[in-house]
Amino acid sequence: MAVYLSIGDSIQYGCCQDPSRSAGELFRAYLEQRLGRPVEWITTADAGTAHDFVNGAGGEKPQLERAVETMQRLQSEGRPIVAITMSIGGNDYIEVGNRCANPPCDQVFFEILNRMRDDLEQIYPAIVAAKPAETPLMVVTYYNASDCGQPGVDTSPTELGQRTWNAIIADVASRNGAFIVDAYTAFKGRACELIDGFDPNYAGYEVLAEAYERVYEALPPELVQPFAEH
Repeated sequence: MAVYLSIGDSIQYGCCQDPSRSAGELFRAYLEQRLGRPVEWITTADAGTAHDFVNGAGGEKPQLERAVETMQRLQSEGRPIVAITMSIGGNDYIEVGNRCANPPCDQVFFEILNRMRDDLEQIYPAIVAAKPAETPLMVVTYYNASDCGQPGVDTSPTELGQRTWNAIIADVASRNGAFIVDAYTAFKGRACELIDGFDPNYAGYEVLAEAYERVYEALPPELVQPFAEH
């Protein structure tokens, strides 16, 4: 059976809702219909920063190693990986807020931003090297979880920081051949409607799945046709 693989943070395993209504399951069902073949959703995702992704946390094997091993195993079993979605770096931004006792927090912001960028420069080349060349890698940027469309939100420090964060993620991912899923725009002004805490609610996961589908529909044919049943 073909596989759709999701990698990264809690968004990729559907926290904190019923996984059967998460973006991962919705996108799996779409891929199954779109490609005309059974597709299984497999995820290596867990809650953590990009630094945790590379180095591990709490003595656990780093997710980067687990993701690479999963792709190697699937290929050895002859199971096509029809798509990969990935989100990593959002928890690094949350860490800025957690460590910032007295704003402004420029030193903490740039310390963690630069650490994340260094980690992403390791992560994306390793994922690209491990995945099949024909498998599209779709990388998600982050929404502003405090943007409910209120006055002044577009010039708030949180908003400006989020845009900077997304620019770094998109730059590193794009340079490694990934396709960008623009969750920032999809969720713009709708945090109170689409987010519970920091993660999407059911309506938010539907919006995210629709963003996945738009990117997938715009992929070059050579990244879709090899997986479609004829």
